[in-house]
Amino acid sequence: MHSHDEQRDEQPTALGPWPTGAVTPGAFKESVRSGEITAVRLAVPDMQGRPKGKILTAPVFVDRMNSKAEMCAYVLATDVDMSPLDGFALTGWEQGYGDLGVKADPSSIRLLPHQPGTALIMGDVFHHDGRPVEVAPRHMLRTQLKRLADLGYHVALGTEVEFVLYEGTG
Repeated sequence: MHSHDEQRDEQPTALGPWPTGAVTPGAFKESVRSGEITAVRLAVPDMQGRPKGKILTAPVFVDRMNSKAEMCAYVLATDVDMSPLDGFALTGWEQGYGDLGVKADPSSIRLLPHQPGTALIMGDVFHHDGRPVEVAPRHMLRTQLKRLADLGYHVALGTEVEFVLYEGTG
């Protein structure tokens, strides 16, 4: 808590006090140049929809923003402890746990409220020949939305999140 007389040690940013939510690519690049954003979490959803990926320094990410990064294919098929799961043809010792290309989606840039100076950016995974990974969740969703649009449907959805807290043992 700060008293009214006490001066806060927060530095204003080009985006104002540390904001949260979506950021345009232009505002993102300017905040990286000014040193306000120092880290980027480049993430792809795994087969269960959890974001997995890597952390890059923001200047390195901006230098490579229009190219692609690489991630091991196993990030798509691991448990919460990052242990590879059996039964996925894309990953495993048989395939050598190869790398996949990841192309950042600039429309997904979000600032993380719990980590000032850090942006989260979702990415799409590709094989080295440029083909999308068919089983990647973002690709599968895009494919299904296109199929529905081709049939004349416009999809709108919302998620329901529930939190239940139980107290006691019995």
